[in-house]
Amino acid sequence: MVETLKLPPDGSRPPRVYPRLNRRIWLLMWLSLAGGLATIGGGLFEIYRATQLRTHGQQIEGTLVDSNKLSTGKGRTAYSVTLNYQPPNDPTTYQKQFSVTPLQYDEILRVGKGDVTLLAADPTQSAVGGIVKPNYEPLAMGVGLLAVSGGIALYRRRQSKQVEAYLHGKSS
Repeated sequence: MVETLKLPPDGSRPPRVYPRLNRRIWLLMWLSLAGGLATIGGGLFEIYRATQLRTHGQQIEGTLVDSNKLSTGKGRTAYSVTLNYQPPNDPTTYQKQFSVTPLQYDEILRVGKGDVTLLAADPTQSAVGGIVKPNYEPLAMGVGLLAVSGGIALYRRRQSKQVEAYLHGKSS
């Protein structure tokens, strides 16, 4: 037996519902939620790593191997240097590429050496310079993705309430 829906006596129009679009929006909501949580996790790890380097890091001198200026467009330039460094009491020489500020870049090019802050327990965890600043960009991006997910959830909830109200004859 097929049940037919009756229009409300006030003759109001049904709310607009787009099933195909809603499926895509639902998928976008869950992807932005997962991506936001993962990005926030990565950002928290970056902050933890910077804090570890600031509190337990030791400073050694690294030798310049290569330098690179990259034009990223719209007049912006990214600077990077590749340094060789050898922790004390460790026979291994490490080589790592670091993103640096223009001032650090010029100084390292002029001198041919740069200060590397590293963890004695894990020398691959390192940064250039004496002051290690955490990168808060992943946290901001993660919060933005969570906001997108929350906005989509609110939109879907509002749409669901409009459909329910219409079906029960309480159209607005």
